[in-house]
Amino acid sequence: MTVTGRVGVFIIFMSLIVLLVYSLTAQADQPNLTALIVGIIGLILGGIIVWRNRSPQEPDERFRSLRTSRAARAEKKKMKKEQKQG
Repeated sequence: MTVTGRVGVFIIFMSLIVLLVYSLTAQADQPNLTALIVGIIGLILGGIIVWRNRSPQEPDERFRSLRTSRAARAEKKKMKKEQKQG
């Protein structure tokens, strides 16, 4: 994970803590709306940062042998076609 991705995860984590503070103040019948707004904005900002800086997905190795056999078959077919034309 890149540094900016880690910063995004940190912002999300801190936003969750701020939202926890809001929920505790709401339980005490003194809701702190600033904490709610900061928490929601932090979640959105952190999510955007993580989403934009995610690494590309690794190719799945599950069907590796199938892909290689399919590629070999396509190569044979191409060679045969070239021999017929040439």
